[in-house]
Amino acid sequence: MSGMTLGTPLEISHRRIQGRSLTLLVMVDALRHDYLIESDAPFLYHLSRRAISGRLQPTFGFEPDGAYLAGLYPDECDGGARYWYNVQRSPFRWIRYLVPALRFCPRGVPEKLIRKLLTFAVRRTTEFRYATVANIPFDLLPYFAPVASHSPFDISFSTYPTIFSFCSENGIKWLAHWSPMFKTRLSAGLERLKSKLKPPIRFAFWHISDLDTVGHRYGPCSSECKAALQRVDAGIRKLFIHLEKLYDRIDLIIIGDHGMVEVRDTLDVQSVLHKAGIRQGDGVLYFLDSTMARFWFFEERMELAVISVLKKLRGGRILKQEDLDRYHLNYSHNRFGDLFFLANPGVLILPNFYQGTKPVRGMHGYVPECPDQQSAFVIYAPSINTPWRIEQPVDMRRIFPTVLRLLDIERPLHCGVQSLI
Repeated sequence: MSGMTLGTPLEISHRRIQGRSLTLLVMVDALRHDYLIESDAPFLYHLSRRAISGRLQPTFGFEPDGAYLAGLYPDECDGGARYWYNVQRSPFRWIRYLVPALRFCPRGVPEKLIRKLLTFAVRRTTEFRYATVANIPFDLLPYFAPVASHSPFDISFSTYPTIFSFCSENGIKWLAHWSPMFKTRLSAGLERLKSKLKPPIRFAFWHISDLDTVGHRYGPCSSECKAALQRVDAGIRKLFIHLEKLYDRIDLIIIGDHGMVEVRDTLDVQSVLHKAGIRQGDGVLYFLDSTMARFWFFEERMELAVISVLKKLRGGRILKQEDLDRYHLNYSHNRFGDLFFLANPGVLILPNFYQGTKPVRGMHGYVPECPDQQSAFVIYAPSINTPWRIEQPVDMRRIFPTVLRLLDIERPLHCGVQSLI
């Protein structure tokens, strides 16, 4: 990592180094913006001192893959949530015949086993090869479908091209390690990439999930999370050293897809609705995400009743039109919901359709401007002449044209943001 010289901010040499080059994008799930300190992440910390670095503001939702892979807002790529109301395409339609029996399924281990079996069956018998029934109530499953039926590497992932499709179109060989096609624990990814990643591959993507798993369970400021961060940092360093022997030039981009907020309170939306006489199927359906309650109305009286109840709830708020505009949630359909109720940062909706009734200590999916929801980024390239720390939050969509720039691919006209280099 030597050879950087001082110069003006954002100055970059356009002379490409001849020979074997690699652009490696590492997405560390839940890499919060304040994690890169010398004691916990020495490699990434010192790398950031020789790179462009700062914090990313993700787009709204739980998994803003469309932002950094294609430069898109949620309403441009149907992002923001994993499930939507879609009876026609639901891979769980056939489960309705089992619902009468499933209602008597005991809680605990028996229910977990049934959910695993249903997930296995759905993956084997439908196009949704990565679907999961999560903790969605059995009788509601036939109403909902996973938003994505394709991986981000598939041409059908988005109506707009992704980094992967641009690489394919430009004859650039690439390799990806992503959940759920591959195990995304650090050790599994490191082993596979050390084995498979070599010239003539010029672009690679690595998803590391350890921090997200530990952050949810123990909290973002826990000793367990710090230990996981240290392991992730050491693993990235090992791969970088390994790749230096194979490539003449390595551009390394480290990003978090979101941060992690410490959970300080819970909000039982379901009980409040039940006390008001509002139940699923009675003119209304709702989906309880960990930080959101989304509603579909089939009778006007139920819409008025739900709004009346939600307005009195402390711990969250109904998203207004100005919020939908700000967060780019103006979808061309209502499959994500007719109304969104969003929890305040640090508040977990419980029970919900992911964790069920089990509380967690860390969560994401809050407003993008929440500092702890924001993630870290580091862009290291030998051609960057001046290290630069960007203090203000950076739009996560800018990662997309930045990667294209490093690959010498022209930014597409539909992309409304500039490269960071």
